[in-house]
Amino acid sequence: MEYTLPITGIEKHKVTLQVGGPFSKPLLFVDGKPASPGPKANYYRLPMDDRSEVIAWVKRGVFDPSPVVTVGEEEIGVAEPFTWLQWLWLCLPIPILLMSANGLLIQILGLAIGIWTTFFNGRIYRLPGLKHWMKLSLTIATLIGAGLVLLLIKLLISYLLF
Repeated sequence: MEYTLPITGIEKHKVTLQVGGPFSKPLLFVDGKPASPGPKANYYRLPMDDRSEVIAWVKRGVFDPSPVVTVGEEEIGVAEPFTWLQWLWLCLPIPILLMSANGLLIQILGLAIGIWTTFFNGRIYRLPGLKHWMKLSLTIATLIGAGLVLLLIKLLISYLLF
């Protein structure tokens, strides 16, 4: 996903944000080229219209893939934050998969699969162009798929141990 950022003082340049994947960080681009790295990780130097530079900081949440860019004192959110009901729906796989497991190893695996499913569901909710019912259907499908994966792991472990 790529977003164009409206930054005050940088009207002559097109600043875009490319959202990273699960194992890659988000990147800023100025006029289609990667922005200069800043003093720390996830910090970038952006050219202002008056030929000075400003530091931009890109921070992203754990389950919400849409980062927030801070430029000087200005915070730019590329998407509306999730509502409490969306957070509840996204995090639903964690307790369901955790409670459906018996035994410590299966509970740990259920927790890990539930966290992964929640992360994946956050990405589904940020897909552009999908209607709300399609997002709900896809998140239900990921929950069912995660439950099946946990069930297969449980059966495999019980088969190997007994």
